[in-house]
Amino acid sequence: IILLTSIPCFAQSSKKNKPSDDRREYEFNYAFMEANRQKMLGNTEDAIALYLKCLHIDPRSAASMFEISSLLYQLNKSEEAIPLMKQAVKYNPKNMYYASLLGTLYKATGSAKDAIKIYQNLARQFPQMPDFLYEVAQLYAYQNNYQKALDAYNQLESQFGINESISLEKENIYF
Repeated sequence: IILLTSIPCFAQSSKKNKPSDDRREYEFNYAFMEANRQKMLGNTEDAIALYLKCLHIDPRSAASMFEISSLLYQLNKSEEAIPLMKQAVKYNPKNMYYASLLGTLYKATGSAKDAIKIYQNLARQFPQMPDFLYEVAQLYAYQNNYQKALDAYNQLESQFGINESISLEKENIYF
C-alpha cells in the first residue's frame, strides 16, 4: 500500500531547470515518505501535518490530498475531507481510488445523491468492476428509489451473471 501511495511523489518532472526545483522535490519526497511512516506507526496527527507540508511544497499534490482525506475519514471528519478529495479528483480525474474515496466520503456525510454520481461515473469508467454499480444500487435503495435500485441490480446481473447476493438484495426490495 505504501508503495502504491508513494509512487506519484517520485514521478520526475521532464523540465527541471533550477537547483531549487531539485531541493523542493527532495523536501517533498522526504516529507511524503516520513508522513507514510508516521501513518504506519499510527501517528495520525503527525502524518496529517507532514502531508500538509507536502501540500505546502506542491499545492497540486493529489496524492497528499488523498492521504489527508483518508486519515480524516478514519477520524470521522468526512466533511473536512470532501473539499480536499474534490481537488484531488479534479487534478487526477481518472484515478479510481481518488474518486472512490470521494464517493465514500459523500456516503459518510449522507450525501447519497453526490455519491451516486461518483459511483455511476466510476461504473462507466471501469465497467469490469461490479463494486461501483453495486454501490449505485444500494444508494438508490437507501433513498427508497426502488425502481432505480432494481435497474442497477438488473444491470449487474446482465453484466456479471446472476448471483445469490444480488438476488437477495432484489428480494429485500420486493418484500
